[in-house]
Amino acid sequence: MRAVVPILILFLACVPCGLGDDHAVKGTEVPVKLRGASASMLSSVDEVVAAQLDLSADTEPSAALADDLAFFVRRHYLAQGYLKAHVEWALEAGSIVLLVEEGVQQHVGKVTFEGNPGLDVAEMRRYLLRPTRERVGRFAKTLPYVEKEVAGGMDLVHRYILSQGYVDAEVEAPVAANHEDGTTDLNMVIRPGEQWHVGAVELEGEPALLSGLLRFEARALEDQVVNEAHIENARRQMEGEVQARGYFAAKVSTTTTRAANKHLDVTFKVVPGPLHKVTSVEIDPAFSKGAARLLGSGFRPLTGHVYDSPRAELAYKHLIDTGIFEHLEMEPKVVGEGELALAFRGQEAKRYSIGLSGGYDTFLGAMLGVEYKDVNFFDTGGTFSTKVLGTQLGLQAEVQWKDPALFNSPYALALDVKPETFTFDGYTRHTLGVRAAVSRDFTKHLSMELYVGTSVSTVTSPTLTPLEVGPESYTLGTAGMTLIYEARDNPVSPTRGWFASATVEDGYVAGSSMQINYIRTDFAASYYQPITNKWRSAIGAHFGSLISGAPVEDIPIELREYNGGAKGVRSFAERALGPRAPQDGTPLGGTQFETFSGEISYEIVKNLEVAGFMDVGSLTTDKASILPRFNDLRYAAGMGLRYRLPFGPLRIDYGVNLDKRPGESSGALHIGFGFAF
Repeated sequence: MRAVVPILILFLACVPCGLGDDHAVKGTEVPVKLRGASASMLSSVDEVVAAQLDLSADTEPSAALADDLAFFVRRHYLAQGYLKAHVEWALEAGSIVLLVEEGVQQHVGKVTFEGNPGLDVAEMRRYLLRPTRERVGRFAKTLPYVEKEVAGGMDLVHRYILSQGYVDAEVEAPVAANHEDGTTDLNMVIRPGEQWHVGAVELEGEPALLSGLLRFEARALEDQVVNEAHIENARRQMEGEVQARGYFAAKVSTTTTRAANKHLDVTFKVVPGPLHKVTSVEIDPAFSKGAARLLGSGFRPLTGHVYDSPRAELAYKHLIDTGIFEHLEMEPKVVGEGELALAFRGQEAKRYSIGLSGGYDTFLGAMLGVEYKDVNFFDTGGTFSTKVLGTQLGLQAEVQWKDPALFNSPYALALDVKPETFTFDGYTRHTLGVRAAVSRDFTKHLSMELYVGTSVSTVTSPTLTPLEVGPESYTLGTAGMTLIYEARDNPVSPTRGWFASATVEDGYVAGSSMQINYIRTDFAASYYQPITNKWRSAIGAHFGSLISGAPVEDIPIELREYNGGAKGVRSFAERALGPRAPQDGTPLGGTQFETFSGEISYEIVKNLEVAGFMDVGSLTTDKASILPRFNDLRYAAGMGLRYRLPFGPLRIDYGVNLDKRPGESSGALHIGFGFAF
């Protein structure tokens, strides 16, 4: 009985390792068996064998095929740290048998850097093992020792040492010490030499072609530790700026000179070459008539002028935004002395699309929408779209025609027809509106829109009085202008940059027994700034007014200004800040509002943030003015979650009413998409 126990233990130890029986590789036409492979290696060896059989296209076992398989399997073992792995082959009963002697799998153990001048050891270890880490994955607890990969990592360590100013540094290949427990210790000898700093930085040639900021940044290199990457980055920035000014063949070269006290003087030489003018636009004939029209209208205004990179990039962005191109390549080509041709090729997007959308918003409730779009309507380059959005408060529809190149100009024209039904608290509104807008992007950041519109509305209410709801039937005419300054890194999910907008609208309201002229203003600004990699901050301001000679009771309830909600003072529900009807609590609005907000957020995990915020704002029914008044301010503080999605963040906020008054809630919950400001 005592003799049986050791044998049983040995059997149980061998079975999990896959050493007891031959393992048949699955899914291959040629029968292949593995003998001696451990259970942990079977899956990956199967993949190697299957991949090699697919490449060879052999259908019968042969000595040549078996030898190839043995070679690739051994190479795979070496890549997993089995330094003494040996693979033989045999042909048995119509099958290829691969005989594996694995040996001990070696993993990287202690890593030392002899001669280290005081650099970050953990950083050098990461560089040394980066090739292996990238192959096995970031979550692997141990890394196999693979000599070729460590040799590649040695190069990265050398470049890291050079980047720290040790311009004469030399490194030796790591010496490996393999231990019986499967660990491999590595020792790498460094001969760093002296650390060098940047000395004098000079600009030669045509330094006047560089912006003051770029010249300042170049000279800011002085006294910094020599870093070739930083010097090269400055050179490329200079070259790009000169080329953007029309010197398309401009070159900026760098020379370095060793000076006293371990300083390296750097000279940037600017050779602009001739100014280049755009003389032609070459459009791939594979593009449709509509796409070619947009390309021609967008870029022909550049012909006859010095090549202007920012202007070309703006026209390119405008074309991409139309949605007509899947991808678009623009290649400036030198076609003569000082002459450029802009050549375009690429692929158009699918012309027709149908989209479905759904979601939830605290104010609108559950939402479900459908949209149909044709981005090259009748091969004109224009976009025709129609969409319907149903919410718990009503139904909105829109039919739009947009010409991105009105009369082949940089201006875009949009024509909209919008029927809408809206039911909120104590009233229901039915509206049919028509709107025409002309817009243009003047620079990368600045755009403008001019618009006119008219609409017919009826309002019914079972509870509100005529003084509370305003006219029951009215016609509205509007004309206005909006300026937008957009300098955020991402318009839908920003982390840094500025945004500002200003709208001025002239309106005319005609009811059954009243006529009102008004001026509406709306100003908004926001600033986003990272604090660290995890912490972010943002501030915003939004204020608007409706200026007219009429009392607020004569203004239709839907035209009035409101505050509170997800984009206002967040301690109030949507529109809830301000006067409310005594019968049913319907918000009645006012003539002027202002909101100022601040927010700090922290990224818990990728794309998920927790935020703290404060809002200050007000709403008045007095005679409005263009500037904010800061009267009767209300305060909110709260917390929220942000989950960043490609189309903007899903946002959940709860704001606490810091100066609660009788009849008011202690706070409000807001769920929706997008930023508060």
